[in-house]
Formats: sequence, structure tokens, C-alpha cells
Amino acid sequence: MKQVTKLERRQKRLRKARQAADSPLRRHGHLVAFSETDKTRIGVEVHHHISPSRNHRQHIRGFVHENAADPAKKGFIPKLKNHLLGRLLGRDFDGDEEKFTEDDRATVKILGHHIYSAKLLRVNYTTYDMRRDQDCINPRTHSDVMVMSPETGPNAHPFWYARGAHSSNNGAQRMEFLWVRWFGIEPDYRFGFKAARLPKVGFVPEDDLSAFGFLDPALVLRGCHLIPAFAAGRTNELLKTVSPTTARPLGETDDWVNFYVTIWVDRDMFMRYLGGGIGHICQASALPAEELDIGGEEPEGAGPGAEEPASAAATVPQREEPRVPEEEEPRLGDGERDESSDSDSEPEYDSGFDSSDSDSDNDGDGSDGAYDDEDREDDDPGFAAL
Repeated sequence: MKQVTKLERRQKRLRKARQAADSPLRRHGHLVAFSETDKTRIGVEVHHHISPSRNHRQHIRGFVHENAADPAKKGFIPKLKNHLLGRLLGRDFDGDEEKFTEDDRATVKILGHHIYSAKLLRVNYTTYDMRRDQDCINPRTHSDVMVMSPETGPNAHPFWYARGAHSSNNGAQRMEFLWVRWFGIEPDYRFGFKAARLPKVGFVPEDDLSAFGFLDPALVLRGCHLIPAFAAGRTNELLKTVSPTTARPLGETDDWVNFYVTIWVDRDMFMRYLGGGIGHICQASALPAEELDIGGEEPEGAGPGAEEPASAAATVPQREEPRVPEEEEPRLGDGERDESSDSDSEPEYDSGFDSSDSDSDNDGDGSDGAYDDEDREDDDPGFAAL
């Protein structure tokens, strides 16, 4: 009976936790409930997968006017149409949504004015060692993603980070998109191995027109792990509203000022920042060049004015051949054995040499019973005197 009672109490606690998670007071209306399941299996040949389910439908105009004062929904429909039209026209992603005219946006027809929310985004990716892996991104719990940055320059960070929800438009042409809130790199902040600091990011202020936008899920590299910078505290200056907003979990009225990007969540993530992973063919190191050298002194001749080597082989120091000391015994030639190295366990071999036929005489002059180097050269052409 005691075990049955424990089991009943456990089931009761789980039921209360599930009800609390599914309560409308704990989540935004456009997010899929925790109890919903998405058991879709995807193969490794596709980049990502968002459920095609149409169970969680949102009327786009009703969604915008539900909380018209929400700064996250400012310009929602024009931004969405600009994003979809740019993709339909094959425009490359550069971070800024191309602004089209009203007549251009009128050519984008959203069937029934409905968009559909999804619970999960699954992203397949190639690891640094040429293996396949998958990230599962949930907008309610782990909604941070990273994409390649289109910025170029000596100090440009190669990744952009965003937090968002997953939606799709089911019409004559199904299009998937992420509604995101962008992070920005902390200015004048040094990070890297030498500085012993992680990359630091923060939400883009709402005054910036690109604080909220849309992202093609095909551009997502992986999900990322961000840690709040607790020492910096929280603020509502980045999003100046205390009323409920879709940009924050329900019940929160401010944001963390900064976040640290965790680069060691696994080996693949670490190699994306260190560089050199053979599975990351389109990506260099995410750290500044001066921060990659973990330790050691700079070699002589290195520096801004040093000349580049003519080839890769020129950078490899040549190995010096070891010198034989003068007092060292001469090397044995081919076919000779070192009698000193023979042990009792080794069998004795008959060399076929008859002492009576030797050119040297034990009583002769000059030979002293020894086998001269000159005689060795004559008898054994494979012998090389040192």
C-alpha cells in the first residue's frame, strides 16, 4: 500500500505540473501547448523540419490587433510581406529586410489571412568531424538560434543570434519563417582565449527598426545557449513597456541587459569558434585573430612587417642530421654480426671461415692476428668503412 500511495502522489504532482504548463496564464496564445506532441521523423537529407500541422491557426490581423500596443508587433504585416516577397524574388539575406512599395506587397497573398504556429523546429547540421547531428528548438524553452553573419570586415563577428517563434503560411506555396527578436554584439567588449571571456550579446533596442524581424529557417546553423550576465542586472530600457508583450514570457516586465554566448556546450560548438573543423567548410574562426593564440612567444621575424613564406614547406624547420662522435665505434657493415650482442640463448652459426685459409698469420708481421679494415674491404664488398 505504501508504494501505491507514493505512485498516486507522484502522478498527482505530474498532472498538476502539466496543467500549470498548459495554462493560458503561463504562455502566449500563439505558442503551442506543452501537451501537444510532434512525433514527426525527418531524414538527414533535409536541413530542417517544421510541422505542417494546421491545428494552431492564427488570423494575422486578429493576432496583430489583439495587443496593438505591443512594440514587438509594430509593422508586423508589412515586415512579413517584405520578407516573403524578398525570398520569392530570390534576394540574398543581408540582415535588413528590403523595403517594397505597397503595390509590391499587395502581390503577396496570404491564403485566408492565416498563419500557423508550430511547436518545434528541428535543424540538421554537419559536425566538425563530418558527422550528422540535430538540434531541437522549442519557442517556449530553448528558442535561441544562430545564423551566419553577412557582415564583413576585420572585426565583424561571424554569427548573428536571435530569439523567436516558429510559424508557417500554408497556401498555394507553403513558406516557413521565424519571427525573431535580434541580439547585438556588445560594443567595445574584448573576448577570446587571451582575454578569458565569452562573447557577450544583448537585445537590440526597440528604437532600432531591425529589433524585430523575420528569418528563413533554412539559414539557421544551430540552436545556441545563452547565459544571462547576472552582474549586469535587468532593465526595461531595451523594450520600454511593462504591459504583456510577446517578446517576453508572461509575468516578466524587463529583460536581462546582456547574455554570454556559451561556446563549449559541445565539441562542435567549440570548433565553430576556434575554427579548423573540416565539417565547417564555409566558416572561419569566430574569434579575433589576435585572440586565437592561447599562449607562447611570437617567433622571430613574425609580425606585421614579416614576409610571407613562399610555400607551406618553407615554414617547417629542417631537421638537423645527428653527428657521430669521433670516439664512437664504426658501424657494422652488411653481413656482419656484433659478437658482443650475442646471448647464450641464440644459436651459433657456422660462418664457413677456416682459420687455416686466412691471409693473416697469428705469427706474421704487422697483422697481430687482427682482421684489418683493408682485408675487410677486399673480402666483403658490402662493408663500408667510416
